[in-house]
Amino acid sequence: MTNSKANNCAHLDTTVLIDIHKADEISVPLCRELNNYVFKSASTYSKLEFKRAWLKALYYLYSKTEKTATIADILGILNILSSSYSSRKLKTVLEVFRRFLKIVTPNDSKVRISDHTRIKRLRMHLRNAILHGFEQFEKILTHQWNGTDCTRAKENPKAYRGCSRIDVVIPKCTENNTYCRIDTFYTEHQKMFQNVAAAISADKSSSPQLAISLPILIEAENNSKILRNALKCSKISDCIIAIDGHKVPVYIANNDDDWQLLANVLGKNLVNPRKQGQEK
Repeated sequence: MTNSKANNCAHLDTTVLIDIHKADEISVPLCRELNNYVFKSASTYSKLEFKRAWLKALYYLYSKTEKTATIADILGILNILSSSYSSRKLKTVLEVFRRFLKIVTPNDSKVRISDHTRIKRLRMHLRNAILHGFEQFEKILTHQWNGTDCTRAKENPKAYRGCSRIDVVIPKCTENNTYCRIDTFYTEHQKMFQNVAAAISADKSSSPQLAISLPILIEAENNSKILRNALKCSKISDCIIAIDGHKVPVYIANNDDDWQLLANVLGKNLVNPRKQGQEK
């Protein structure tokens, strides 16, 4: 790959693939940045993360609109949620609400629609966004790396006939899982994983997420099959996604705390669209 072509190639983290679907002030500058790259890739493992972080948040809001009559009712539910949900999950749900509330609310202030109509429209948009989520995930990409052949990433959200239920459940894999090739993927790229582990260990200011991944990376050195366990592979998700796209020269991610170290270890340039937007 020539340098000119390489500069037009980027590998996207899940955070970027989620931000594309958020409110215009986040998604529009991001899409403008991504237009600079002809080749845009992601790991199929990111689909699992996309489903866990974004589609499940959509479904949470969708499920709460089933028995609510007004937008104020939903706000009340979200207020209660703030005391029990993690800050990250709550932030995602609130961003979902902002995005879809804007869609169902007319720009013309003279147009009045009832709360019943807004709730009905909100449910319709949420339902479509969930069921077609993977299509939207793939739409912006020119390539998907499939190093792990993640089974859960292949499981599309599913609608049930005769009811409003949508299945976004992610079954928990165990070490008896023989469907994906996460352990083989680790073995094939063991040196990269070991280099990442060494860098995390040496960097006393590593992010909490990378610090959590370190014991798993160390344990996998002697037994890669432990990564078949969903509770363990999920803790090294950023490492998996980065290494799956190691042939691409540029990483695009919104969380420098995790991705700057990964980019440094794997010899990549890191672009953070959110930070660039703030600097302009």
